[in-house]
Amino acid sequence: MALYTFFLEYEGGTYISQVKVSKKELAPKAWAMQFDLPSRKRYRKFFEPKFQEKLVESLDLNIIIALENVKNTWSFSAYRLDRPATIHFTKTVEK
Repeated sequence: MALYTFFLEYEGGTYISQVKVSKKELAPKAWAMQFDLPSRKRYRKFFEPKFQEKLVESLDLNIIIALENVKNTWSFSAYRLDRPATIHFTKTVEK
């Protein structure tokens, strides 16, 4: 299992979380399915309604791009959200 770190840029905030999966192609969906901040009372005001559902619907492996000149780092946009969101993720070395 590999560890991937996700950086979500949304509405002026940066939200960082991690997920472990067997391969890179599984990482975005696994991360989106477990990203629960919008359901927490403290964070609800920062996220649009049905955020997680729309985030999962936005996952398309064809639009995930590798960043140039950076190893093991990818980016994509959550195009189903009402407001812009960019997600970067990187394969992370554990110590």
